[in-house]
Amino acid sequence: MQNKPIRLLIWGGGLNFRRALPLLRSREQSGEIQIVGVVDHIRPESGLINGYPHIMPKDIPVQDYDFLQTFSPKNKREIRDEYMKIPGIDRGKFIDHVFPELDMEKYGQLVNDRPTIFSSSCWGGLIYYHLGMECFSPFKNLWIHETDFLKFLHDPRGYMAEDPVPDHMRRAQTKHDVDLFPVFRLGDIAINCNHSQSMEEAISDWLRRRKRINWDFTLAQMNTRIHSSEREFNLIDTVDRKICMVPYKTTEPYSVQIPQNADEESIWRMNVNATAFPFNNPIDIYSLFYGEWKDNPCYDHKHA
Repeated sequence: MQNKPIRLLIWGGGLNFRRALPLLRSREQSGEIQIVGVVDHIRPESGLINGYPHIMPKDIPVQDYDFLQTFSPKNKREIRDEYMKIPGIDRGKFIDHVFPELDMEKYGQLVNDRPTIFSSSCWGGLIYYHLGMECFSPFKNLWIHETDFLKFLHDPRGYMAEDPVPDHMRRAQTKHDVDLFPVFRLGDIAINCNHSQSMEEAISDWLRRRKRINWDFTLAQMNTRIHSSEREFNLIDTVDRKICMVPYKTTEPYSVQIPQNADEESIWRMNVNATAFPFNNPIDIYSLFYGEWKDNPCYDHKHA
């Protein structure tokens, strides 16, 4: 059981925060969290916002808190940018989303463990985005064919040691891609950077994010329709945890079925990406990293 509550600073005392107050106060009463203050540029005469101490942004570094959370979806990017520029700030304490139901204890553990996600599609990047976490993987804003991804997973450290080599520019495959995006190679595999505007940008992002890999906490994710690829993925033993998403019923231990409600491949991929959202989700994101999802282990027990 948690010994003491998670200490929260809230940035912004607007409508969304007031709507979240009943749930937040319930969690305070249960001892799960403690709201230590509300950050705002305008100081009220009473010095309080909804009963909590008002704090100016410049005074955040001297506060005793575990995380700072915003409930302003419209302004969260501006709030994050301002927070990161405050001298003496702890960048890892910012929660970049607006969910009052977030399990702070589990979230704090996940943030501190700094997981690296190797994903064949946008899924890994969406996990980092929706949880407001720093990205510890170069597999963001790109995709890789499952054949190449499986090659990578057989020797991830070897491929990560390869310098990216420019290959060609590829025309958009979906409406979400840029019109002409770069493809570079790591040895004999191709990395499709479908959200990058130039080869220079793609390679720079890859090299920068590669430095953040945490080899002590890795998770691999792949989605496929091919049974042989699913079986090969399930036999991979180079990562700590893994999950393969398929549209059909499966008995493979590290696979889960994501139902397909239409024949279109793009619709099924959207269903896969939807599992990266932390709430109202058939897959418990935290259990994926630390426990079991239903009867299928979504992690490698020998590393747990």
